[in-house]
Amino acid sequence: MCRVRSIVALPFPMELFTDMEMKVTARILIIEDDPETSSLLSRYFELQYGVMRARTGEEALALLAREDYDLVLLDIGLPGMDGFEVLREMRNRFTSSDLPVILLSALNDTETVLTGLTLGANDYIAKPPEFAILQARMQTLLDLKRIHDQHKQVIRELTHAQQSQEKFFSIVSHDLRNPLNNIRTALFLLRDMHKEDLQSRKILDQMDTTVSEMQAMIKTFLDVARLQSSASGRLDINITAVNVSDVIRNLVGQNRLIASEKRISLIHDRIAGLVMGDVRFVSQAVGNLIDNAIKFSPRESTVFIEVTSVDPGWKRISVTDAGPGVPENERQRLFEMFSKLTPRPTGSESSTGLGLWIVKQLTLLQGGRVGADFPADGGSVFWIDLPAYEPDADRA
Repeated sequence: MCRVRSIVALPFPMELFTDMEMKVTARILIIEDDPETSSLLSRYFELQYGVMRARTGEEALALLAREDYDLVLLDIGLPGMDGFEVLREMRNRFTSSDLPVILLSALNDTETVLTGLTLGANDYIAKPPEFAILQARMQTLLDLKRIHDQHKQVIRELTHAQQSQEKFFSIVSHDLRNPLNNIRTALFLLRDMHKEDLQSRKILDQMDTTVSEMQAMIKTFLDVARLQSSASGRLDINITAVNVSDVIRNLVGQNRLIASEKRISLIHDRIAGLVMGDVRFVSQAVGNLIDNAIKFSPRESTVFIEVTSVDPGWKRISVTDAGPGVPENERQRLFEMFSKLTPRPTGSESSTGLGLWIVKQLTLLQGGRVGADFPADGGSVFWIDLPAYEPDADRA
């Protein structure tokens, strides 16, 4: 086989050596069998990069199996295993983003260039190269690889954080479920003991409903967490026509006792409407908004819950309180996870910074929208929009 030899007298401005930073920023593997060409390439780049050299494809692949490199300069005309074969084997091990490869060859015909690029080379430089151009192309590929590596590291960290979060949720849910089951058992026994006392039975019924809601909330929250932590996760969503009036009346009944402790009135005069959603998620989302309103409202105030028609085909469920509102510079963080803002609960309630985040996640899962308005005269209006139920769509 007639082999085209490279031109080894590679001219380049030697003064560039003195201008380069004496700082190793990346590791380069030069695969070149011609000693003089290999030496020239090494001398030029070793002041800026960490350089390792190999004379054969087999030697290069052995090095790649043992050590990490950021870029490869690969001569096509290697003895034995040629550059194309080496490139093919490298692409079986590394993607073009993980290990960029620049082919070097005295052959510059279209067929050779296309073959190299088709096999996975990132770039192609004809010999003898213009060193400034070669270095510029190398630096471009190294910059892209650095960004790629940073993205991979972020993904690894996020994956680890999500796994830790899911494990945390699982532990917490287990620790919460057992006490709730114990409370439910106690409620059953107390109901039997006070079956003649109507007032006691009413309170016990409210407590039992609250326990049920807490258990449902734990399950739903875990489902949302699992959906976030797994791209292939599926959440059990059952979209049907939901009677918003029934949902709100049940929630007002559950929260009336808590509201009465702060002498807060819950007004829900205009709540008629049907929406498309999952009744569990609608109930939990609206319940969180009502809970937030009670938590941040001053004593002896009023919380209004109402349903209105907004854009065509949409219903808005809004909860209005007389609380302090939210400072304008904090509003963009309202629905973020673990977001704790300046306003604090007006009683002894605690705030985890999760309530509004859960509202947003549950609403988005149902194809809805969330938001908040802050009237000039004070207070807050938190709302969720859900598609209105259209009976004609069922008949169609």
